Amino acid sequence: MNWNELCEQIKIGAEKTVDKLGQTADIASLQVKLSVYEHKLDAAYMNLGRLTYRYHQKNSTVREEDVIAAVAKVRLAKRTAYAYRKRIDQLKAEQKKPRTENN
Repeated sequence: MNWNELCEQIKIGAEKTVDKLGQTADIASLQVKLSVYEHKLDAAYMNLGRLTYRYHQKNSTVREEDVIAAVAKVRLAKRTAYAYRKRIDQLKAEQKKPRTENN
């Protein structure tokens, strides 16, 4: 192996390392966002439970629209968390794929 071939191999290795680090950082960022939405989902469920309980009490001041809005917040948090989980799984699957010299 001559000097130019060695330099080319080092360059390829460095590019692969940078790419892998970028993917890992992307996954970590998404996991933080997922954690935030999982907390939002927990809070939305708790709020929905409180509203639903109060809605069914005598002399309740909770309106049906409030309960519907709380359900919408739960759905939004669930959809968002699902999207983050799906993207994390996709990125992890991409990391596991063997890289060819052209990639």
